[in-house]
Amino acid sequence: MKWISLNSQQFEAFNCSRISLFTPAGNSRPKMAVFRKELSLAAVPEKLIAKFTGDCKFRLFINGVFVTDGPVEIGGDYNHQYAPNWWFVSSQDVSQYFIEGKNVICFELLNHPEALTDFSCGKPGIAFELYSDDNQLSLSADESWLTAINSAYLSASSFDQQKSIGNYHSPDYSTIGWTPAVVSEETALCHKNLLDLQLPPLAEKTILPIKVELPFEKRYVKNLESILSEDTATAEPLTVLPGPLSTIYLTLPQEACGHIELDISAGNGAIIEIFTEETPGCSVNHFKYITAEGRQKHRFTMMTAAQHIRVLVACADFITPAAIPVQIHSIKLYSRGFPLPTTTRFNCSNPFLMQLRKTIDNTMRMCMQRMHLDSPVHQEPLGCTGDYMIESLIAQALYGDMRLSRADILRTALLVEAQDGKIFHTSYSLLYVQMVKDYFWYTADFQTLQKVYPSIKAILNRFNGYIGKEGLITRAPNYMFIDWVVEGDITYHHPPAELGLGAMSAFYYGALQNAEDLALQLGDTLQQQLWHQQRMALGKAIHQHLWDPATKLYKAGISGISKGEPSPFYVDDSGRIGHTPYTSILAIAYGIHPIDECEELLERIMTDSSLIQPQPYFCHFLFDAICSIGKFNQWGYRLMERWRDIIDEHPSSLKECWHCGDYSHAWGGTPAYQLTRAVLGITPLVPGFRKIILAPCLNDVEFVNGDVPTPFGMIHVDYKNGELGVTLPRGVEVGELDIRNDIKLTIWHSASEAITN
Repeated sequence: MKWISLNSQQFEAFNCSRISLFTPAGNSRPKMAVFRKELSLAAVPEKLIAKFTGDCKFRLFINGVFVTDGPVEIGGDYNHQYAPNWWFVSSQDVSQYFIEGKNVICFELLNHPEALTDFSCGKPGIAFELYSDDNQLSLSADESWLTAINSAYLSASSFDQQKSIGNYHSPDYSTIGWTPAVVSEETALCHKNLLDLQLPPLAEKTILPIKVELPFEKRYVKNLESILSEDTATAEPLTVLPGPLSTIYLTLPQEACGHIELDISAGNGAIIEIFTEETPGCSVNHFKYITAEGRQKHRFTMMTAAQHIRVLVACADFITPAAIPVQIHSIKLYSRGFPLPTTTRFNCSNPFLMQLRKTIDNTMRMCMQRMHLDSPVHQEPLGCTGDYMIESLIAQALYGDMRLSRADILRTALLVEAQDGKIFHTSYSLLYVQMVKDYFWYTADFQTLQKVYPSIKAILNRFNGYIGKEGLITRAPNYMFIDWVVEGDITYHHPPAELGLGAMSAFYYGALQNAEDLALQLGDTLQQQLWHQQRMALGKAIHQHLWDPATKLYKAGISGISKGEPSPFYVDDSGRIGHTPYTSILAIAYGIHPIDECEELLERIMTDSSLIQPQPYFCHFLFDAICSIGKFNQWGYRLMERWRDIIDEHPSSLKECWHCGDYSHAWGGTPAYQLTRAVLGITPLVPGFRKIILAPCLNDVEFVNGDVPTPFGMIHVDYKNGELGVTLPRGVEVGELDIRNDIKLTIWHSASEAITN
């Protein structure tokens, strides 16, 4: 593909982009360039496929209608400060946006990252091709495209409409003074490794406020309720009269993430400030808009999360000669998210479990964008694999859709191979292996497994080099991430080795175990045998050096045996001996601890109040431990009760931790997966669900019914009054069965259309 950029002689300041928010800004300043092309069509083809991308960020408009933004995120790693050697391109049918006659295609291109997920190759530009339905190239980016700088864009959160270059989306707009684009071989060379992850366009939904309040002076604001109306054409606008700064509070139906849009009429120099909030008074983002004269619409480029919006309106600034009223026709949130099907059916006799699943569902729909996000508030880069591993399993349970999981697995493989098996968060690189194993077991996608298999080898080879003479992980560059827990002067985000090497060694054991299974699927028996030998030696070392018979717990680590290079995330040992639950939980979950002693160890973890209590994230592994020894009926329902307080506090979306953090963090959503895995009791025994394990845990529910998505169709589960009915789609059979003796089981088989993951 050809890449076009701005003429460097005229726009030198724009053609210098920041690699990521982790790199110093240097001479780079946030700017918005506009690329404009007119295209005349005698007739609109049935299909017009656009293939496009841009660096660093872009928005694509056709005939003034927003089509999409992008590019598909590179993702990058935390603290990633070098240009990637790959880039993503998208394809989309855009025929619906074209008309007969003159058409206007516009790219708004930013040269600056707005979130941690944004990366650049250092050379801003766009690439665009348009293909008709006969697959003939109809249009390409070239020197006939015209360019300009829209100086109204000041930053991701600040826009001054007075400095705008006008409505360049209009077919009647005059481009006199605009500069022809430059076909840039240098930009194309930086992006030569173009890949298509075949992701669909994000779904968009308009969300209007359902409540509006004026907490202070009311006599300066008219038509308060009109802002709730969908009819912006005839409804009287909310009007703010000149006078004191006016504050308006808006409430959305539930928390959502997307882009704020203003539709207002004003004079020059009025100032609109918007604070998006998850809970009242707790600001997530701050946006500032300065008006020009007349009616104007503006949609901010940066994504935000909000359930509450605080709006401050000043009808004039210091240099405005005379203030005039500000009329607000609408303030909307255009929510964005991965296009997902209707959430799978689940009903049960426990209302709390129903609400918990609903909360997780909404949080997932916010966090699933073109990549999984830890949250739309943080927008952490790709290296937060622990979050995305859990979200991948939830997406399978709630939607039967693992397309985004596949995309994250593929781009993480690129990252891992570029960094020689290293991810910033050490434990997360090991959880990447688990994420691949889970994805493959649910999809039987051999092609993707084969592509990413070298990255698994790279990770495990690197960790084999971290093994010390005791046979444990004692030479790692750091011991993060364990859990978001602070104990005294220690954070378990990156604890000293004496408190982290136990969990890290156990995570490595689990990664070797998962890799063995994958190697067998690919017929790589030599590699499987090597990983098996390494795993057996590691398990022996963990039990020998870390099991403490006196306390009947695993030690968190051993002081003084680790060696690491000084870094902000490598904490020196200080002689502490700790018995946190983390090593013990993983020892049960991964089968390190003798099976006949696991029940006693689990009871200690669940009942000993002197132990650290895991946060929502690490509870995923605690559920793994509980399910691995068949104790969900005893402990699983009790563990889910820990979510009750945060659901009562904010039922719209998930809080990051029990007592702190943002309110849109999907890593704590593991109960939605557990309801399918343990309560309905359906998991694949072999890759792709040809054989399943049927082991429902029904002790705490009077009735439950739900669906479990598979590549062959839905498995239907219905339980009431001691009778369990399971309907299997054609191609699926029960391979293992574990069910209470007092339950009457009936299994039906039916044909069903396949679900494409």
